[in-house]
Amino acid sequence: MTPNFVATGREVHAPVGLVYTPPETERPTCYASHADELIDRMRRAHTLVREQLGVAAVRNKRNYDMRVRPQHYSQGQWVYYFNPRKIQSRQDKWRRKYQGPYRRQYTLKAAVELISSLL
Repeated sequence: MTPNFVATGREVHAPVGLVYTPPETERPTCYASHADELIDRMRRAHTLVREQLGVAAVRNKRNYDMRVRPQHYSQGQWVYYFNPRKIQSRQDKWRRKYQGPYRRQYTLKAAVELISSLL
């Protein structure tokens, strides 16, 4: 399944098709049947692509999860706070997204830490 087939519903003839005679194909008898066949081919192609993208997403997630390691911070350790705020009409490229240092106090929930400022 090539990207061209997914986009157009048919394969492109390569230069080999110009050198050799192309295989005999049936000509559509009417436009309605040709349109129905094209719609059916496109739906099957898109279903196949959607299934393959799902398989690839599961594989990429598994590979990513094998490499990622959780970070554990002890009480009293100095940490930085990641705060990616968006400010309208301001360029985000050069902005500092980390604030701190802060001292870690304790864990409130699984992903929520209480931090206190230096002051």
